[in-house]
Amino acid sequence: MVDNLETLLDNNRQWLDEGYGEFFREWFQRGRNTIILVTSREKPMLFDEVDNCLFLEGIKVDEGVELLQKLRIEGEVADLQAFVKEIGGHPLTLKLVATFLQKYCKSKFSKIDELGLKRFDILYKKGKITHRNKADARLYWILDEHLKRLDAADRKFLEDLSVFRLPFDNDLAVMVLSKDKEDIVLFDAIKALRELLDRSLLVEISDEKYHFQPLVRDYVLEIADDLTDAHQKAIEFYFSIANEDKSSWKTIKDITPYLELFFHNCQLERYDGAFENIEYCYKFLNLQGYYSRIADSYEILIKAWEGENSQTSFKYTQTLSALGDAYQCLGRYQKAIKFHQQYLEISREIGNRLGEGDSLNYLGNAYNSLGQYQKAIEYYQQYLEISQEIENLQGIAFSLGGLGSAYYSLSQYHKAIEFHQQSLEIKKEIGDRLGEGSSLGNLGNAYESLGQYHKAIEFQQQYLEISKEIGNLQGIAFSLGNLGNIYLFLRQYQKAIENYQQSLEISKEIGDRLGEGNSLCNLGRTYKSLGQYQKAIEFQQQYLEISKEIGNRQGEGISYLNLGSTYQALGQYQKAIENYQQSLKISQEIGHRLGEANSLGGLGSAYRCLGQYHKAIEFHLQSLEISREIGDRQGVGNSLGKLGSAYHSLGQNHKAIEFQQQSLEISREIGDRQGEGFSYFNLGIAYGSLGQYHKAIEFHLQSLEISREIGDRQGEGISLGNLGIAYDSLGQYHKAIEFHLQSLEIKREIGNRLGERNSLGNLGSAYKSLGQYHKAIEFHLQSLEISREIGDRQGVGNSLGNLGSAYDSLEQYHKAIEYHLQYLEISREIGDRQGEGFSLGILGETLVKLNRKSEARESYLQARELFQAMGLDHYVEHCDEAIEKLDNQERKFSLRKLLFTKLW
Repeated sequence: MVDNLETLLDNNRQWLDEGYGEFFREWFQRGRNTIILVTSREKPMLFDEVDNCLFLEGIKVDEGVELLQKLRIEGEVADLQAFVKEIGGHPLTLKLVATFLQKYCKSKFSKIDELGLKRFDILYKKGKITHRNKADARLYWILDEHLKRLDAADRKFLEDLSVFRLPFDNDLAVMVLSKDKEDIVLFDAIKALRELLDRSLLVEISDEKYHFQPLVRDYVLEIADDLTDAHQKAIEFYFSIANEDKSSWKTIKDITPYLELFFHNCQLERYDGAFENIEYCYKFLNLQGYYSRIADSYEILIKAWEGENSQTSFKYTQTLSALGDAYQCLGRYQKAIKFHQQYLEISREIGNRLGEGDSLNYLGNAYNSLGQYQKAIEYYQQYLEISQEIENLQGIAFSLGGLGSAYYSLSQYHKAIEFHQQSLEIKKEIGDRLGEGSSLGNLGNAYESLGQYHKAIEFQQQYLEISKEIGNLQGIAFSLGNLGNIYLFLRQYQKAIENYQQSLEISKEIGDRLGEGNSLCNLGRTYKSLGQYQKAIEFQQQYLEISKEIGNRQGEGISYLNLGSTYQALGQYQKAIENYQQSLKISQEIGHRLGEANSLGGLGSAYRCLGQYHKAIEFHLQSLEISREIGDRQGVGNSLGKLGSAYHSLGQNHKAIEFQQQSLEISREIGDRQGEGFSYFNLGIAYGSLGQYHKAIEFHLQSLEISREIGDRQGEGISLGNLGIAYDSLGQYHKAIEFHLQSLEIKREIGNRLGERNSLGNLGSAYKSLGQYHKAIEFHLQSLEISREIGDRQGVGNSLGNLGSAYDSLEQYHKAIEYHLQYLEISREIGDRQGEGFSLGILGETLVKLNRKSEARESYLQARELFQAMGLDHYVEHCDEAIEKLDNQERKFSLRKLLFTKLW
């Protein structure tokens, strides 16, 4: 919602700040998934070509007449209608005219000509007022007529009240009206308020609570001469009701007096006082996530001080620092860097080594957030040198911590641990318990990335204990969130949810909107892992709303990325792509290279699911390039693994193995045990596709060993399932079933519905291989039920295809065809081209058995065309062979077995 847009325009309907123009131009092109309601008394030039603009002419003529009659105006209906039409049905103008007639004309409309109240065709300028259009002129003309007839005291009272932006009550009116604080003038104040209410110059919103119509207030502010005394009275009033007890502040309402003090001091150009007002509640605003309000407030101060001798003062440099921090939290890193750079230059100019160090630290944080880790390290190193030179132990600790964070981002976890350990020792030495807890949390994060989860939990528990001991609620929330992350990696989902929920509750309690959003994001990720996709989407949507509310652009990008991943899991690939693209756009806008790489990787995964493997490879290569550019070794490993999977889908398994081996080497190099396990998993899949099942089993056993070693229950379940598939391929069906049952047990234990669905499908395939078709059908039906329950359309299609295959084996061909056709329909609906090809292939097999050869040939040809378009040459060959054997009346080849027995 954008209200009063005309305030952003100059007299030529152009933008006062071109940033708004850029925003709307971009939204017109890309923002069709969002709705913005704009109200304006003028249409920007940019909107001239927009079709969906609604011009509001005011209330209808009959409604205007009815309003005048309700206001007890007496006159001929035809005259009233003509008047309403003349003023365009403007309700506020009608009300002001009515109150004027009531007061001076005994409510007789016939007197309107005598008073000249119909000279609305005249546009004019008076004083500082510039009328943009006829409606403004008419309204202001009537207001002027009202004010002419106010006595001097009432007019001064109205002008003084106009400085108040918020609704006011009788007590405030008394203060405004009184000549000195000791005067008791409640009766006079009520009488004066009633006079203004009778003229519709004020609106009573509740008992003894009043405010201005915005247009009326604008007009009064324009014509008022000197409002210095009024602003001073406002300062006295808000100072009298300001609550100095910061511990009792809970919501933005609790600090409203300070925000109003800031406003009125700025109006009086008392910027030092305004600085003190905003500084007093800065920490609270920062914690509550009001970064835009912080930025707007300090921008006023910085502009006021520009060009003055005060640019080297403490207040000026603190303002630069606050602006840098606010824009960093808003994800506007380039703007943050601009202000921190100014702070750095001034600190160097005046020889403030402490300030110089602080600004270098802030710059390091900004570049770290941008994914420019080497640049961040340079700034942290400079900060460290200065802190050592001036013997600032806290600065030394902070700079070491910054270096640890940068090396963590570079996946150099052992180096990160060294720096965080040094930082921790100094913080212990100087008794910085708050910093000590933070370092322990950072160490826990690093050990988590190394797959040393038990050690990571120990550090996070210590962080939690210290935070509780010193009463650091935000630290408690952070440590609980970090513990949740570890349990999420370990696939201990219920434990993860418990920790995230506790973190969420604390963040809400202390008003930490950023922390609240992060907890919602993590809950969304957890429910996605559990296969509860709708619940995951709900949490990510809440995270998105908070990110937009507080202006956290990076958070917006992350929420879109997570939504894309969830929609992808649901088989809603186009929706997934839309969200990935929005995430990519935001990351590129704010210069967040890591987010850009992740978004490109998401797009690659989505296009792979759509069978557009070459397009997927293009995106993964772009993601790989960025990860290498920013030095993100873990990102490089992930991209290589995804490229391997894409080439596997293309049937180029030797190339797939090359990429998976490179990914494995990086995981070993950086000590990423979970990544190492994933590489073994993918290598096992690739060798299985090459028919080298014993080698595949070796890799799956290595993956299983790592999962058990690091306590990854879900990884353990997946490895057991892959072993089952390998033994199934070897014809050792009973052994395969044993592994699938173990896998199913683990997935049910940890509540992983998606994994449970896959295990049931694998068991169905194994029993089909044993010729126990009815038992196979039972498992595939259970698998189908879960897919429908969690909303996984691609999973539904796979289950239907498996059921069709089982009924085919039972020679119930018509029932088989029903399932194949349902599978085909879903594949086409969700854009799963590979699934479409598979369903056409197995449909052709069943049609052959019914001697419907021409239909079978058409089905094979359609499948062939799809596989050829996707570059799946091995499947094209199978289709060619099937068609040839169909022509030769041969039936030995079974495309069904090749395509469909290993879907899970």
